[in-house]
Amino acid sequence: MQAAAVRVYIPVSAADLLLLSQQGNVPVERGWSATEALLQVYGLEADDLDMGEAIAMALAAGASRSAGSEPAPSFRRVVAADVADDCTEVPDEPGTVLIPGSLALSQVVSVHIDATPTRPPQPDELEDVAQLQWFDVAEVADAAQAPEA
Repeated sequence: MQAAAVRVYIPVSAADLLLLSQQGNVPVERGWSATEALLQVYGLEADDLDMGEAIAMALAAGASRSAGSEPAPSFRRVVAADVADDCTEVPDEPGTVLIPGSLALSQVVSVHIDATPTRPPQPDELEDVAQLQWFDVAEVADAAQAPEA
């Protein structure tokens, strides 16, 4: 019997994606998930999971701006992964979860990367994730190479 999994959106750098594609895993510390606390903060019900996941991805996209060495405007990179349900939610940071260990390529569902550099949103606004390109897990090596800064 497999342990329950939870969808987590993890900010990564281009170097992280390259490591993931070459070695099959990458060390990660935190990500964002549609936790009960996140849903409450945004006034969502438990059955609004799709909206909660969109918010979690937006929060991870914002965090990805500091995941690499590129100055703003920057390329945002987010990995969507199904990880074991043993993540710990960070107190006072709804939706932020600590991920024990490293992220394995087998846990990755998709990769999302900007087609062009983007500027940060205004304060108190969520990241607009509409510009993020979707890459299948089989395309992680390609995603690690694109876009070129």
